[in-house]
Amino acid sequence: MITLTATIDILKSGTGADEKGTLSSLACNFSGNNISKSLISTGIKPIIGVKKRIKTPFTLGKSKLGTGRKFCAYLNYFKGEILSDDNGDFPSDYIVTVKGSNITAITLAFDDLNMQFPKSIMLNGNQYTDDDPIWTIANIPSTNELTINIANWNTPNEPLILSGIYINVSINLDNKNLAGIDFSTMTRSDNAQPSWGIISNQGTIRFNDINGEVWDYAGQLLLQSGLDVKISLNNTLKGKSQIVGMYNTFAWDYDKYSRVVSVTIKDDLEEWQNIQIEEFYCIGNDKTMLDVYNYLKSKTPARYKFATIPDDVSDREDIEGALSAIKIPYIHLSQGSLWSGWNKLCSVAMLKIYMNSDNEIVIKRGV
Repeated sequence: MITLTATIDILKSGTGADEKGTLSSLACNFSGNNISKSLISTGIKPIIGVKKRIKTPFTLGKSKLGTGRKFCAYLNYFKGEILSDDNGDFPSDYIVTVKGSNITAITLAFDDLNMQFPKSIMLNGNQYTDDDPIWTIANIPSTNELTINIANWNTPNEPLILSGIYINVSINLDNKNLAGIDFSTMTRSDNAQPSWGIISNQGTIRFNDINGEVWDYAGQLLLQSGLDVKISLNNTLKGKSQIVGMYNTFAWDYDKYSRVVSVTIKDDLEEWQNIQIEEFYCIGNDKTMLDVYNYLKSKTPARYKFATIPDDVSDREDIEGALSAIKIPYIHLSQGSLWSGWNKLCSVAMLKIYMNSDNEIVIKRGV
């Protein structure tokens, strides 16, 4: 079966301008129960940066025979040894300490199998609440250490369960929640006529917010423009997948009644309209359009990669050689946007620029 899937990156770990810090260690003031004690000796490291799958182990002295629970020698997530009382309060706070670098966002994953989670937590002295087991907390003042106090649980006579603590957050879309994808990967602006210039691709993704997590992201202003989007084509029979488009989010719309989310997407080339370049001016009988090309390439941010493998036979033409044959003894490129500069070059040299499915810039003759 051929399917389309998409991934939208909401939060990323790292220390760059758009990244939300890194995690290095976790610790808890209480031990885990008899099948997760080993997590304490490793600083609860198995749940750093990941989300573990919740199991339903048989617990001696608590679980009943015949309920389908199985004996389990080891849990790879944290299950506390202290139970909540009949009101859901723990006799003493669980205190989880998270250390890292420049932490400005974090996600705490509790028991998403049995829908158990705290009624509230304190994080660095501030109170937070949520209505589901996955808590994403953003806009934290940058810090290298977080102290999380957990004093209660939404279910009486149950322990704290932590199945993951991480920063990276993505919206993963497949046949379970995807309502529709409409996107283009055009290589020409007009299929009926020769065309040149920058060709920017765009589209729309619609999906259902099944568990309400995207609504939580919206409440924390995380549904922004400029988020990375990857669209893949999958062959489920052969187990193969291929990326067919790399885009950025542009505008979001959330229908809170139907919980249907719509996001428009565009490729990275749109950003060139916001990048300003200086005037370029030179005189000489040896000057060609290759001088303009080299200048514009030097002003294009390094994160934009130019394709080195041609898409088809026509791309094998030596673009730089063709540009060096266009002699212009008087060259003047006005100050303006990087977009307008590349567009002017394309108009004079009859070139077109677009992004391929590998998120690389392709330059070829505009035919």
